[in-house]
Amino acid sequence: MGTTQLWAENWRKLTKEIYGEDPVAAQAARDRSSKLVEELNLAATAVVQAELPRIVELFEDGRPLFRQKGVAMIASLAYLRSDGEHILKPIAPLLLSLFEDKDPMIRENAILSIALARPRPPAAAVDALRSALNLSGGDVRRAREFAAGALVRLSDVEPEAKRSVVEFLRSPRPAKELVLALDGVVAAGGAQFHASVGVELLEAVGDLVESSDDKVGLTATRVLRDQIQAKNRDARFRQLAGPVLERAGRNEGLSAARREAAREAMKLLLRAP
Repeated sequence: MGTTQLWAENWRKLTKEIYGEDPVAAQAARDRSSKLVEELNLAATAVVQAELPRIVELFEDGRPLFRQKGVAMIASLAYLRSDGEHILKPIAPLLLSLFEDKDPMIRENAILSIALARPRPPAAAVDALRSALNLSGGDVRRAREFAAGALVRLSDVEPEAKRSVVEFLRSPRPAKELVLALDGVVAAGGAQFHASVGVELLEAVGDLVESSDDKVGLTATRVLRDQIQAKNRDARFRQLAGPVLERAGRNEGLSAARREAAREAMKLLLRAP
């Protein structure tokens, strides 16, 4: 498809057809919408930027289904495009305003749009992400997990982002709260922790390896193991991970599964160059 169709697309009209009463027309509109979204994710930056105002028009309709469609498309762009951070910059204020939307689907996709933006989430989102990390009520786990991961991804350039995650991990939280934050750390992963800022974060994770809750301890151990497998050669990481894993591997007060996980991670650490 040429870019001329994208430049002229009326997303409000197409969405109206998707949710119309004619099942044949609705299916045709869904098929067309899926194809357009797929091609929009592959289009040139200028094409996407020109199309965004038309997508944002869906929010002006006010109907939940239209707003859900709009934010879902934006989340797709944020996740699939390598220039997502740049493309979404003009509408970042709109997305941040949706972090507290009463519609859980809209709220979650708005958080995902910011959290998954590549190469990194916008720095202006730190305060909103910190608030999202502390959401309560209803099914907010996925949104909170992605908020934690986004803060980790921002932690090498935004000290407040790093502080937020470290304080969360070191605070007296219920086990399920700590697990969701650790899952966010796992999702962020990779070379992020090679920077000096990552050591303090990993120290906070290391303190949870021998947690009284087995799931927390296993997830924390996984974070350290993933860093070893990602070839984190920071000497300070090795200095903190070694004693933590060795101690957990010998701790008879921990479950057999956690001791084994710690021993396996320690073997990887000893084999690492």
